This record gives sequence, C-alpha cells and structure tokens, in this order.
Amino acid sequence: MDSVLEGFLVYVKGEKTLSEPTARAYLADVRQFVSFVGGTGLAIAALRDGPEHCLRRWIAQLGRRGYARATVARKVSACRAFLRFLRREQLVAAQGEKVWVPRRRRRLPRFLGREEVEDVLAAVTGAGPLALRDRAILEVLYGSGLRVAELVGLDVGDIDQEEGMLLVTGKRRKQRWVPLGRVGLEAVRRYLRHGRPALLGGGPRLAGEPALFLNARGRRLSTRGVYRIVKKYLARAGVQRRAGPHIFRHSFATHLLAGGADIRSVQEMLGHASAATTQIYTHVAAQRLREVYRRTHPRA
Repeated sequence: MDSVLEGFLVYVKGEKTLSEPTARAYLADVRQFVSFVGGTGLAIAALRDGPEHCLRRWIAQLGRRGYARATVARKVSACRAFLRFLRREQLVAAQGEKVWVPRRRRRLPRFLGREEVEDVLAAVTGAGPLALRDRAILEVLYGSGLRVAELVGLDVGDIDQEEGMLLVTGKRRKQRWVPLGRVGLEAVRRYLRHGRPALLGGGPRLAGEPALFLNARGRRLSTRGVYRIVKKYLARAGVQRRAGPHIFRHSFATHLLAGGADIRSVQEMLGHASAATTQIYTHVAAQRLREVYRRTHPRA
C-alpha cells in the first residue's frame, strides 16, 4: 500500500497539477480512508471488491464523528481522486463517482468595509524595509484580490509596471493577468527601490533571488509569514472578528461588484473557473444593501 500511496502522490502533483500543500492534504485524507477500510495489506483487496461501498461507509462514520460537511466533502474529493488513480492502475473497477456527497452550506464570506481597509493600511507605519514590504503586500492583496499562495508565488518579473498588471499563477498553475491599481503599483515600486534591496543585503543575491516578497532573511516569504503580517495589522486597526489574508480577496470582489463591476470581469480577475463561484459576492453585496436600507430608511 505504501508504494500505491507514493504513486498517488506523484499522480496528483503531476497529472492533476495540485500544489504541494494540497497534494499532501489529499494524501493525509486518503491515508485516513485506507486505515478505515482495513489497514495495510487488506485495503486494496477490500477496495477491489467494493470501493463505492467502502466510501459510503466512511462518509457515514465521518458524519457520526461530527465532521463538518465541508470537511467531509473535501475528504471525499481526495478519495475519489484516489479511486480514479486505482482504476487507471487497474487495481479497482469503480471510481466512486456515484457516491452521494453531503452538500456544503454556503456561508457568505467576511469582508472589510472601505473605511476598515483604510484603517488597516494606515496601521503600517515607518519607512523601513519591512514596513515598505508590508504596505506593498496589503495593497496587492486588496488591489488585485490575490490568494495568499498567488501572492507569495509572485516574482519580480511578473510585474508589468508600464501597464500596471500582474502575471499571476493560480490554481492548477493557470496564469492570468490581473490589474494592480495606481496606489498599489506605487507601493510596490517603493518597496522595490528601498525595501527589497535592503532585505536581500545587496551583492550577488540581489540578482539571484526572483521572489518579489521576501522575509527578513532575504528568502521568499511563506504563506505563514503573510498570515502573521496580516493578523498584526488587523489587530492594530482594531478589527475584532477572526480574519486572515483572504478577507482582502473577499473585500476586493465585494467592493468591485458594489461599485458596478460586471460579474464576468470579477470572475476573470479572481481566477474562478465558474461564474457560480463568483456569484456568492453578489449575495454579499445584496445583504450589505439590505443592512444599509434597514439602518437608514424611516419605513424599513
């Protein structure tokens, strides 16, 4: 079974082009499924005889153990990919497509009001290299609506300063051009002039490191590092609710739609494969309008 799981990891990273963290998460879910089915030595035989039956039993157990619907759906997605891999390797006949998956409850994404965004940006003070970097990070997150992985994956060569555009590599390594506003572009330029060279320390490393955003040691900034940076400034600005970098992506989309942007354009900028995913932000905008109406109209 270990060799089969190693082959599955290569499959999802290579053919399905999943990122390293997502591929490892898939592998962890599949290991849990295999352990449930019967453990090393028995799993393949059990899966060969009735993979869909095994998957249904596992879903039922996850439900009894109190797993959230979204978590169950993610685990089932990983296991379906595993069964497709096993079918390709001619180890099982079925691939689990007929198994019912509990529908996720769609929660409206949290976002910041425009004044709150300004408060968070104003919380970045000073003119040192880290402050310049942090201001540029927040401006890019809000000004272009990037995912955290997309942000840390940016290289210096991905910026078209003449056009004010970013070449972004999204999920499944799909690339798209995203505009960066005037304010965000200026913040990035200041960071490139005065912040990034100081973090690199000059010398040969200046030309050898392609990453746009660097940590204090002159290496590519990690997603965990971005989380720490964002949480620090959210706290300084007095944002009470739990939030991370993704709240800027939600704010980006919500503010665009509230300002009259068409959903197709927002979909392209966010890198959503389907407009149905983007439509959740129209619900957010509508809810915001209802709140304003109830708060301000005398007959509300």
